[in-house]
Amino acid sequence: MTETPDTPATPPGHPAGKPRGKQLVILIFGGIALAIGGCLLFLATYDSLGSIVFALAFGAGLLMFVAGVALGIVLLLVRVFRGSGR
Repeated sequence: MTETPDTPATPPGHPAGKPRGKQLVILIFGGIALAIGGCLLFLATYDSLGSIVFALAFGAGLLMFVAGVALGIVLLLVRVFRGSGR
């Protein structure tokens, strides 16, 4: 039997991956879909206890959308300012 040493998947001190286009698209469009779905379900079940869950889904969708847009703006600004310094 041969034993392999335990090695971590990512070496220590190695930077993690940076968010890119796919992740921004998922955040933005996923946030929009979650917000619209949560809003419609909240309005459809306004008088029941489930409306609280759908209101939270709406809020989470809005936060995802805002985070995606903000992250996209930050990445765009970083690319512009790093590109102009070369």
